[in-house]
Amino acid sequence: MKQTPRAASFASAVAVIALAVSGTVVSTQAAKLGAGDTATGDAFGLAVAVAATTAVAGAQSHAGHGAVYVFTKSASSWHEQAELKGSDTAAGDSFGSSVAVSGSTIVVGAPNHHSGRTTGAAYIFTRTGTKWTQQFEDRASNAGEAAAIDGTTVAIGSAKSAGTGIGSVDIFVRSGTSWTHQVILKSGVVNDGFGNAISLSGNELAVAANAGGSVIGHVYVYGRAGKTWHRQATLTGGDTASTDDFAQSVAISGTTVIAGAPLHANGDGAAYVFVKGAHGWSQQARLTESSPIAGDMFGWAVGISGSEAIAGAYQRGGTGAAFTFLRSGTVWSHDKTEHATGSVIGDEVGWSVAQSASTSVVGAPSASNGAGTAYIFLG
Repeated sequence: MKQTPRAASFASAVAVIALAVSGTVVSTQAAKLGAGDTATGDAFGLAVAVAATTAVAGAQSHAGHGAVYVFTKSASSWHEQAELKGSDTAAGDSFGSSVAVSGSTIVVGAPNHHSGRTTGAAYIFTRTGTKWTQQFEDRASNAGEAAAIDGTTVAIGSAKSAGTGIGSVDIFVRSGTSWTHQVILKSGVVNDGFGNAISLSGNELAVAANAGGSVIGHVYVYGRAGKTWHRQATLTGGDTASTDDFAQSVAISGTTVIAGAPLHANGDGAAYVFVKGAHGWSQQARLTESSPIAGDMFGWAVGISGSEAIAGAYQRGGTGAAFTFLRSGTVWSHDKTEHATGSVIGDEVGWSVAQSASTSVVGAPSASNGAGTAYIFLG
């Protein structure tokens, strides 16, 4: 692992410009992240995650096996802190296809580990000072297609578990430096995509299944009591159709879930917000662009932190963009549009997104001839 700190490359700040149609503003771009050793086709930014002052970006094709890069914020600058690789990664592993971070712990998925024939893998790294060390590896069929973490709990998604077509999510908990398997969750429906995207918040887990049992996608919400996980709800959008790709993406924060449906309305896309109340889970809002264009793929990626949500639309304007929304009471309003400075047609800005408080990370894995990049925006 490379531990030498290096300054991230910065793009010039974007001016805050009023949008005449929606009354929102363009978000301020704080940094453009890139690694010094990425090359054409690495797909840096295919997966991103952020927690406070730590940002993570996966580059699943780097050097043939993949890598994950860690950046930390000092004052107003972001610097590369480490490059992570699994202890047994090999060519074709797709290490970095999924990433998640909480505090000083990072989870990385490598769903094609061992060429995907017998197993996939997920790796857990922990930080001491500025040094990251691999602490645990989980191997299972296609493990690591999705990853989530909150505190000492990790969830690992495998949408094609064990070659049966029945997806699963494995949950591990940490005690000291040891990780113990707590439970495996399954929908029991063949080829429903269960585990294609997952998100953890405390004792709540959201699991996406974007090809649900009746073709319409679903989000399954689980709650933990002690060591036991119970399914609380099965969520779909109020106007979801079988062609919407509902639950392509999912994120949870506290008692709020957001799920993306990028093919809704002929590819305009939408994201649905659900909240947990006294009588269970219910839809609170449907988020869309103020001036949607068919094919934007809004909702391909989503993130949420408290009352701020983000949705990526990687085809918006040809370059891609991301949109943030704020909640006041029960009403969600489009707050800012995040356009990357210097982006060009085909960059796929918004392919991946992550949110932590007012900090957004937006991945553009096709930028620079596929070398990829990621952008930091501040709310």
